[in-house]
Amino acid sequence: MALGEDLLLLAIPSRGGRVRAADRIGFVLRASVLVDLVLAGRVKMTSRRIEVVDPTPIDDRRLNNALTSLRGSVSAPSMGEWVRATPRGNAMVITYLSVLADQGAVRFERRQERGAIPPRADLLSPQRRAAVFARLDRVSHGHPASDADLALAGLVHACGLDRHLYRAPFGLRARRRLARISQHEVAAGAQAGGASADAALAQVIERSLSESLEEVTREVVRLVRHELIHELQILTEGLEYTTGDHGDHR
Repeated sequence: MALGEDLLLLAIPSRGGRVRAADRIGFVLRASVLVDLVLAGRVKMTSRRIEVVDPTPIDDRRLNNALTSLRGSVSAPSMGEWVRATPRGNAMVITYLSVLADQGAVRFERRQERGAIPPRADLLSPQRRAAVFARLDRVSHGHPASDADLALAGLVHACGLDRHLYRAPFGLRARRRLARISQHEVAAGAQAGGASADAALAQVIERSLSESLEEVTREVVRLVRHELIHELQILTEGLEYTTGDHGDHR
């Protein structure tokens, strides 16, 4: 299952309702495709640039489309260039809701507006959502976790879902834990699974993978904050204009 699907399941309230963190989740859903490609060993992050390291096709149409797009780039794109290609409004959310609906995990009205109002959805598979939350919960409580689960935790924090999933005051410790996901912790998680006949080589590969995951996560958080500030500035300027706070009106 793709991380974007996991993320969106967590964004739907357990009893159904409007998708949470809708102001950020579109960017993070698109970034989750990169995380899936990193986990699959197809791309890595170097100096904020996305580099294809293995063009071998993947048994997933969306990931293959993304991989083909990256291979076709004249130069390695930055995370910012990749994420800013995200359709505005609720388009990314509705795309992933459609995937989950086709899988029988959710029900939603496919003709919902793609504007600013978050779409509504009903969970048809609460067990699947609970399983995803259990994986996140292991990370939030400091238990050993896979790279995929650590990456999921980073994406949850990036789009602000942790505020909804771990409410104050009892959830503050879990939220702080998610916010402290660091390169050291991700690398440690990868190395813990590296004991094999060729452990030295495995650790080198997994450490590189973990560093790319951490860089992707860190860059997503930075970009989401930047985009929110940018959109807030546009909104503020629009409000000033409509209320007459423009030009010389003494």
